[in-house]
Amino acid sequence: RYNSSESHTYIEVGTYIGLHYAVGALTGYLSTDVVNIAGVNVQNQTFTEAVTRDLTFAFLSYDGILGMGYPEISTKGVPPVFTSMIEQGLVSAPVFSFYLNRNYYYGSELILGGIGPLYSNTEFTYVNVSHKGYWQFPIDKIKMRHMIFCEDGCEAIAHTGFSGLSGPASEIEFINNEIDSLRRVGISHGGDIFVNCHQISELPNVTFFLNNKPFVLTANDYINTRTVNIIK
Repeated sequence: RYNSSESHTYIEVGTYIGLHYAVGALTGYLSTDVVNIAGVNVQNQTFTEAVTRDLTFAFLSYDGILGMGYPEISTKGVPPVFTSMIEQGLVSAPVFSFYLNRNYYYGSELILGGIGPLYSNTEFTYVNVSHKGYWQFPIDKIKMRHMIFCEDGCEAIAHTGFSGLSGPASEIEFINNEIDSLRRVGISHGGDIFVNCHQISELPNVTFFLNNKPFVLTANDYINTRTVNIIK
């Protein structure tokens, strides 16, 4: 755990910060110090020292939050760590990538300065960022069976701080209704919809078209599989 009193490179800033995320919130104050990431020292990096957190974080295993958005939406205009790494010449390329493992026990990976060759076996499709803030980009359309959503194009955000797929309520409702099994055997509980795991293979694909190329999510991709006990 970081302790500024034990650092001889610590610079006090002291500005109060309140941060609210898609899940969870915390408060703290700004400080500046040398930030070490995988043995690389980022000089004069300002960050938030968290002082309080809500109960959401008590059940999560990570130690902190590393903002990867554009500087345009950074709190108090503080340059993000990766922006500082680029400016200080600490990465080989202004590129970062994620490997997200659905198996909690094996972990995921953030790669700064490139792309992990172990996690990619295909060519990349490039899509322009349409607005510098979050990583916002255009989607051509979304297809499920015979239904087309976002037919005239729409905007999307790739957000690693949120583990689900979200969208306009009306269109999400159409998509859920199109999954026939949800209507027949689905159980609504606390805002979630549960389906019989043996019927996952019968659920339809959801296809996102980016730069005229289809990206298919099967039901195994968009359904979280876990064991639950429901008391009737």
